[in-house]
Amino acid sequence: MQKNTNKPFYRAFLDLFLKSLIVSSLCSFTAALYRKISQSITGAVCTSYAFIAEKLKSANIIGYFTPDIYVPKKSFTLTVAQKYERSLASAAIEKIKWSVLTCQLNVLSMFGLTFGFVSALMLILENFAFSITKITLSGVLNLINPLMTSFIFILVAILFIFSKKPLIRAVNESLFLSFILFDFLAIRNVPASDYEQYTGMNAGVATLLGILLGGIAPWVTPSTVAAIMGMVIVFSIILHSPEAGVIGIIFMLPFLPTMAHVFLVCSTALSFFFKCCRRKRIMKFEGIDLLVSVFALFTFSGGVISVDIASSLPKMLVFVCFLSIYFIIKNIVRTETLIYSCATSLASSAMVVAILGIFEYLFGEVSQIWQDADMFESIRGRAVSTFGNPNVLGEYLIICIPVIFAMFLCAKSFRLKMLFFLSSALCCICLVFTWSRGAWLGLAFAAVIFILFKSHTFLAGILLASPALLFGLSFVIDGSILERILSIGSTADSSTAYRMNIWHGTWRMLGDTWAYGIGTGTEAFASVFPRYALSGTEVAPHTHSLYLQLISETGIFSLISFALICLAYFSLIFSYIRKATGAGSRTMSIGFLSAICAFLVQGFTDYVWYNYRVYLFFWIILGFSMAVLNLCKENDGRKYTYE
Repeated sequence: MQKNTNKPFYRAFLDLFLKSLIVSSLCSFTAALYRKISQSITGAVCTSYAFIAEKLKSANIIGYFTPDIYVPKKSFTLTVAQKYERSLASAAIEKIKWSVLTCQLNVLSMFGLTFGFVSALMLILENFAFSITKITLSGVLNLINPLMTSFIFILVAILFIFSKKPLIRAVNESLFLSFILFDFLAIRNVPASDYEQYTGMNAGVATLLGILLGGIAPWVTPSTVAAIMGMVIVFSIILHSPEAGVIGIIFMLPFLPTMAHVFLVCSTALSFFFKCCRRKRIMKFEGIDLLVSVFALFTFSGGVISVDIASSLPKMLVFVCFLSIYFIIKNIVRTETLIYSCATSLASSAMVVAILGIFEYLFGEVSQIWQDADMFESIRGRAVSTFGNPNVLGEYLIICIPVIFAMFLCAKSFRLKMLFFLSSALCCICLVFTWSRGAWLGLAFAAVIFILFKSHTFLAGILLASPALLFGLSFVIDGSILERILSIGSTADSSTAYRMNIWHGTWRMLGDTWAYGIGTGTEAFASVFPRYALSGTEVAPHTHSLYLQLISETGIFSLISFALICLAYFSLIFSYIRKATGAGSRTMSIGFLSAICAFLVQGFTDYVWYNYRVYLFFWIILGFSMAVLNLCKENDGRKYTYE
């Protein structure tokens, strides 16, 4: 039977349109443009990383450029690992772990009941029975909060008092907990054969433990005990799986305070270190990692070489701690499953942040303290969501949007596509409500980078569709948005004039401090800058520029090392994009590149590392990008699941 070769009308029309003179000429023009750029001096410099690294490696100048850290069979770390695994301490830890995991729920309920009752009793006795002061209503009300934790322990214990199911089986059979632990955090599900030989903690031990912990309630509140128990549980999960720590950090980044992230990052780093020592993970080190290490040394110097060491030292330790996440993520994310787990965590978290920001702007109270109310009186305020500052929220969103959009283009699962599409769309809407011009510029630059590097045909399509896109945008962009965009660079805006005055004062200060800087933190900056500041800017907390701030805090060589990191990263990405064979891996690399570029562009007008969480997020994305790039290189030539 003869096959019907007649094409549908729309397909025939599309083929005719694509072969038309205008479209073919436009495609030829963009292809020639790509060819000229790749053959130019700029193109050669931007793809020179591999060449330089190979020359240095062959000359034995930098041994660290080897792709892997190979450890001899009889290395010190392996000897220590073997001794630890055979030690009594290791056996005791394993025994405690399995005795808790295989403990029956009714036994754990005995702990909850005794802890709840004893802690509540001790709090009541301490506040009323042993107190000579008169009982007042305010005293009773102040006692309610500590007692609430005790009552919650009692209520939860009552729910499981008749269950003889082991804890680990209950977790495996729980839809919610199994989704969080095994699907979302990518922890390996433990089969029954791994723990059936263990016996759980008995009721006597659980009861005694509950009495002891409840008895210290006057000195350590039940909520503090609960928080410590939660930290122990989280630390145990991360110690078992550092990958879970990475995924959890990405998701919780917008919602937890700085010190909570310090705990999570340190726990993940410790877990990864132990896994490497025990040969359960591999550590890779290459040229760009050496540059990051040098930058970390300059960051460290900002805490010890400072005009105010007392304030600079703790801030420096947080910065160094957060910078270490780059090495962790780069070496931990080694599978496509982990890539999508991290991307799903990022998209889910960003969606929650965006929804909160949109809801806050439309229905909540928004402040006008971050805008010139006289010049932009039509703007009712600016969204801050969970970041407390609209510019900081914008910095977070412009990193998220290109990465999530790239994952949307790559994902094959309809569920993932919908998640990535909704997340990126909501983030774009929320970004508008931040009214952050620096963030808008950054995202616009990211869009240009994405379009330019996607492909010459993609660029031709965008150029061809630009009249229709501009016509559509004219209905979306209202007068307030256009007014805000046109005000970029205008000194009539008080915030722009304020920034320019700060930059002028900073340049005067750098004339004396450019070599070593003044130290990390706002306190060090506040102790020196007023001597050079113009009138009205004496109390500025920072320079409002990432690059000026780096020179101010840690000197010109710190900025040079950071610039070399960026150049090495761009060279790696450009080289891969030019040679990539898979459309999906290429698109993902472009998404990360666009995100980093957007962030660096906003860095010209804001000190984008002022917020610790944004600083942490930058190194997360850089490490994530390098992990994806390395995995793509390893898998090139093979069928990729997302291509």
